[in-house]
Amino acid sequence: MNTKFIGVLITLAALNTACSKEENTPPSYTNTSAATSVATISSAATAAEVIESTMAEQEDKVAATQDSTSLATSEFLNTYWKLIALKENEIKVGEKEREPHIIFNADNRVSGSDGCNSIMGNYKLEGEKLTLGQVASTMMACAEGGEHAHDFKKSLEEVATFSVHADQLELRNEKGLVLARFKAVALP
Repeated sequence: MNTKFIGVLITLAALNTACSKEENTPPSYTNTSAATSVATISSAATAAEVIESTMAEQEDKVAATQDSTSLATSEFLNTYWKLIALKENEIKVGEKEREPHIIFNADNRVSGSDGCNSIMGNYKLEGEKLTLGQVASTMMACAEGGEHAHDFKKSLEEVATFSVHADQLELRNEKGLVLARFKAVALP
């Protein structure tokens, strides 16, 4: 449930409680003095202000955490990542070869090409932790571009974390070693 909606409900409940002490009769028609009624409503309003202030502070803290995570995530998701290196080996694509790449979709699906076959699968993202499910691929025989395909798929199985630096994505294993390096490019 939305925290702002909860805050409104709490405020309304506090005001309702203050008014119900007067048996739902307007303050001018009761035996209590106007000063008591105003004080009751003021204390309810003060309580509501405190609740709203506390909720706003909590929302700010959550938003700040989400902003730092979502910045890296927003750069990570729905970007065409061209493979430029496997471990420390630079990837060069021949004129007739398919470009190895990967795209992490917002729906936790991953797709791309290993340079020979199309790849697809799913992933789980928690902060900078990245877990790829089993990556499936088509089984076409490729005259060119197949030399990196096996290593690329094998590297994806070992991914534990990711990091985005400017226009580059690095996928790392549990020990922190770079398995694959990608560059964000415009879609071909």
